[in-house]
Amino acid sequence: MYAVWERVIGMNDEGNLEWDIFLAPHHCSWSFFSSEPYDPDAPEPSEGIIDLLNMKRGRAYIVSSSKPIEDNDDNPPCHDAAEIYRSVVGKDRFLCTGEHPNVEEPEPIHFTMTVNGPVRDELREARKSRVHSYVQAAVARPRYYG
Repeated sequence: MYAVWERVIGMNDEGNLEWDIFLAPHHCSWSFFSSEPYDPDAPEPSEGIIDLLNMKRGRAYIVSSSKPIEDNDDNPPCHDAAEIYRSVVGKDRFLCTGEHPNVEEPEPIHFTMTVNGPVRDELREARKSRVHSYVQAAVARPRYYG
């Protein structure tokens, strides 16, 4: 995977590589960051890959399409890879599909693209939660007749 991304970087001008939402390659695997196998004692990401991640525009997001990311030896998803992504966009702008909005009940992540970049569609999610709560309350409430 790393070699493919290095080739993509080499074939493009910097302006072509700017991004607003970045899907973490291979489910947040370490193989995006280096041709070397993952070594938890000495993770060394490629400078070219870090440069690519720093080509984000404005307040960008990185999304990991993966199971929940834990601090263990799994790869993918790789905890150290997730930490690198978080260092680029911030903790609140690195999202994992297996953890959003929580691990127990993951839901799709929605964005609205604006002239100022992507905006999380939290209003839509809040409305969905509110409607879900109303329906759940109506169904869960016992009915007594007579």
